[in-house]
Amino acid sequence: MISAGYASQAVLEEFEVRPELTDHPQTCWRAGCDGRWVDPHWLYEVLIKGSVTIQDDWLHETFLDYIEKQLRSEFYNNETHEFYYAPVAKRGNMYYAVRKAALCDEISEAMSGIVFDEPVPGFRNLRWTRLLFVTLTFDPRKFTAEEAWAALKSTRPEDMDNIYNVINGFAANISKIFGTNGKLVSKEAQANGYPAPHLLIVLDQPVLVRRKKIKGDLSKWYIEDPEFLRRLGKDKGSRRAVREDYRAAIDSNPVWKHGFFDIEGVVSDQKFGGRKNVCAYLFKYMAKCITKDHCHSTSSLRTIKDCKDHKLLIALYTHLCNKCFRNRDITYGKGFKTRIGLLQKQQKEKDKEPSLWSYLGVVDESVIVDRLWRRRPALDPDPQDEMPDLPMVECS
Repeated sequence: MISAGYASQAVLEEFEVRPELTDHPQTCWRAGCDGRWVDPHWLYEVLIKGSVTIQDDWLHETFLDYIEKQLRSEFYNNETHEFYYAPVAKRGNMYYAVRKAALCDEISEAMSGIVFDEPVPGFRNLRWTRLLFVTLTFDPRKFTAEEAWAALKSTRPEDMDNIYNVINGFAANISKIFGTNGKLVSKEAQANGYPAPHLLIVLDQPVLVRRKKIKGDLSKWYIEDPEFLRRLGKDKGSRRAVREDYRAAIDSNPVWKHGFFDIEGVVSDQKFGGRKNVCAYLFKYMAKCITKDHCHSTSSLRTIKDCKDHKLLIALYTHLCNKCFRNRDITYGKGFKTRIGLLQKQQKEKDKEPSLWSYLGVVDESVIVDRLWRRRPALDPDPQDEMPDLPMVECS
């Protein structure tokens, strides 16, 4: 028996599907949900209350089934009266990865035309920069992994009392120190399931940064101004307090009281984690395909915990947790787009002519297969005939 997925009743009637007549082989699902996702409101509540955790096997199985389930978006051409089916971009699949890679390239291209840093004459290891890169972490003493992910949301249900909107709170503290700015947020996981979001902050006024060697050829650019360091809780006295009592140091930090954070400058031609630039680093897991339509990374896994590949493990937790809490994995606002010159470009694109295509909804791929099989020529069909190709168009 096939699953109708999210197809409407009208669509099902048009397809004339009779599940009892189909002879397609059963899909071997890990969970008993036929690749369907669970009710998001119920899931959010039970995750916060602790009756369900992001480490539960059934949740991993349901998520892996969900991302591997093949769905198609149905479009109708109002001029030619044709139906077309485009692959659905779902977290972790090839089409989602392609979409995120295109967004990464768009932002990188916009930023490449702007000079964000400049040297300090006579000082090779000093530069002025308007770009800051931040990584936030959460203290397990204060948050469960589920509470930490919920804290990244800007809103919460009225009947819940969990902490939320912490990134905007951190950004407000940064604005008090450095002035007006724009930010891009990448919500990424760690191998233990906790979030470790990254922020790329574009300042209006540059700050002085100094290059420091970390290991081998790896070096980073850290803020040099002692007054900024003091206000960030990153001066020598604050670092000494962390070594003496890290819990008290977190509680007394002036900008981030939920865990530790790292802040560094971004300069021209700087690589991040082996990536060509900071944007590629921010999108590294969102633009990674992890499903069997591109490779077999997840097809052999029963749960996410079975994954032995460290990078794939982080990618899976990133997609799982953002899905569970309905978080957008990459977010940025008008302030960021304006400061990198992206807003003007997007406004010009809005002036294009309206599309002839109407979006009808999402359809289970097996329903489309049934439709095509039922409408194939019935004149002495050859059992060796191949299944006709699905008519498809790419969509964003």
